[in-house]
Amino acid sequence: MNSKEWWRPENLHRAEQEFREESSDEASISSDFQSYKLLRTAQDLSLTGITLHNDVDPLAKVQAIAKLLGHHQPRSILDAGCGAGFTTKALAATYPDATVLGVDLAEDAIAYATAHHPEAKFQARPISPASGALGEFDTIFCFEFYPFTRNVDVDFQVEFIRYFVSQLNPNGRLVIYQTWKNKNSLAKIFDEVKAATPELNYGMMTTPSPRLSTRLPLRLAIALSILASRIGGRDWAKPLIVVTENKIGTTKAT
Repeated sequence: MNSKEWWRPENLHRAEQEFREESSDEASISSDFQSYKLLRTAQDLSLTGITLHNDVDPLAKVQAIAKLLGHHQPRSILDAGCGAGFTTKALAATYPDATVLGVDLAEDAIAYATAHHPEAKFQARPISPASGALGEFDTIFCFEFYPFTRNVDVDFQVEFIRYFVSQLNPNGRLVIYQTWKNKNSLAKIFDEVKAATPELNYGMMTTPSPRLSTRLPLRLAIALSILASRIGGRDWAKPLIVVTENKIGTTKAT
């Protein structure tokens, strides 16, 4: 494996399989695979290190995102790279009329999610154009999805965006949420990716800190989050990228 390309789905999948075959209980919780392994049997989440790898209380964040997305009520949702399913659970709570599917390659994470989040469905499999489609969805969410957050390969990012968009129902949306301070990510090459996909529309919104969105009106929470990010260097205001197909003069990307 090329260690510089550990973020590729096939490499992550291979690493997860090797971990499951070779790991011991002594492995560090800094590894998300070890954290997921411990999570399956843990009585105390704090001992698993899961907060290093997953947002375990994402409901306020997801609800703020839903407000930004407006009145669109998806009936089918994909949570891509769902980890242990905490965001999937929050999506199911926020969109109670939707069927919500969480997919992640980590088998221990999906085992935990299936046992603890009955509001949603889960699959353990790598997410990749090479692995085939996952279904058809009204909305696909990518929360800190590794292929978007760990590389600056324009062709790779474009391939993944088109892969997701090809699985959207008419008027469907691909929603990407991640820190924009990580320059080894989609953030650095966003303009190049947009230029390479003229058949797609890209909207960008600002999401507030969940700490503020639960206490203040949304617009005020966003304004204060932006201010805190600029003045205090906090990563409170994050972008929300919404990708849709152009409706005129284009066909669905494959």
